Amino acid sequence: MERKLRNTDYVQQIADYIKKNLQKGYTIESLKWALINQGHSRTEIERAIKVAEEQLAAQAPKMKEK
Repeated sequence: MERKLRNTDYVQQIADYIKKNLQKGYTIESLKWALINQGHSRTEIERAIKVAEEQLAAQAPKMKEK
């Protein structure tokens, strides 16, 4: 259980990095390669991208119908 919790924190840290840099104008693809080059695993990066996208979607304003 301890390992899973630590893993979740690690993925969230990567997700926060991704969200912050998306707001600065970087693309998902460029961030993915930067993280791979820093030694992060592709699996963890993919998980973090999914988490970041879900969190950003939840924050998006709702569209009002006409």
